[in-house]
Amino acid sequence: MPDALSELEGLSTLLLATSLATERLIAIVKTAVPWLATENTTAEREVDLNADKQRRLILQGLAVVASYVTVSLVFDTWCPWKKVELGEWSYYQGVLAFLGSAGSAFWAGVVGYVKEVKDAKTVEVANRRRRFRMSAGANANGVGLKA
Repeated sequence: MPDALSELEGLSTLLLATSLATERLIAIVKTAVPWLATENTTAEREVDLNADKQRRLILQGLAVVASYVTVSLVFDTWCPWKKVELGEWSYYQGVLAFLGSAGSAFWAGVVGYVKEVKDAKTVEVANRRRRFRMSAGANANGVGLKA
């Protein structure tokens, strides 16, 4: 059985890299099409959510497509319902592409969290070993001795 934390770390690292690549591609598109980079605002300089809806939907759609292209290039297949192997587990390529469009800040947080959990588990195991050795040493020292 695979170590779940290692698998999660590998998955979240892939998704972080996919998100970063997606964000770079979106930045290039925004440079080429400037109206996609400019939020629609009200007279008070607040984002007008109704007027900005179309621009946001276009950018979200581009993010999903860019993420799909990135995942397709990584796994060398263009079939969204095909399962791809990552470590000992397999995932649908389309799901990986959708998750990769979530944004790198989100996945960077997940990667950081998983590493912290793994570090905490390592410390916990080390403490258990130390306590066991200490108790085993104390028991061995007192065996067969008379006062």
